[in-house]
Order: sequence, then structure tokens, then C-alpha cells
Amino acid sequence: MTKVSLIATSTFGLEALVKREVQDLGFTGLRVFAGRVEFEAALEDIPRLNIHLRVADRVFLKLAEFPATDFGQLFDQARVVAWENWIPQDSMITVTGKCVRSQLMSV
Repeated sequence: MTKVSLIATSTFGLEALVKREVQDLGFTGLRVFAGRVEFEAALEDIPRLNIHLRVADRVFLKLAEFPATDFGQLFDQARVVAWENWIPQDSMITVTGKCVRSQLMSV
């Protein structure tokens, strides 16, 4: 069972409730940030999390993390993510963004 990093997002102020729900499902090692809770899980756990989490907005798979102080760094780092491991080459995806305390001024 391969472990992946997951992010359960929430409305600001509800992170503690999301943390409690994730803990009640048996997950440990949770890290709480503004608007999100991060933790490790197996890919097979994602459907169960989506069914049982009531307070979380979404459950995201974290593919990469890196610092970016300008858009050039952001695009350069995003380009080297191993997208082919997750998305077939001929697929189309929708990208949405959200900024929280970001140095970059645009989503």
C-alpha cells in the first residue's frame, strides 16, 4: 500500500473540526494549517475520506511542494512535476487556484 500526501481543505476556522474527523477515521500525523489539514494515507483511503468527511470542502492529492517567489519559478517547478504518473498524455484537466497568504499576486 503506497502512501500519498493528502490535503483536506476547509473554511477558515473549521480546521480543528476537519482534524478531528480525520483522526476519528484512524489517521495520525496530521498537520494543521490555515484552511487545510495535511496527512498521509493510502490511495485506497480516498473514497472513504470523501464519503465520511462532512466538514472538509475537498480532499486533494498533493503531487509536489516547492517555494516560488515569482511566476517564473512557479511555472518552472510545475513543469518538472511527474504529471505523466497521474494523468494520461491525451487527457484534458481543469486547473483552479486559491491563494492563501501568497507572495504572488494572482491565482
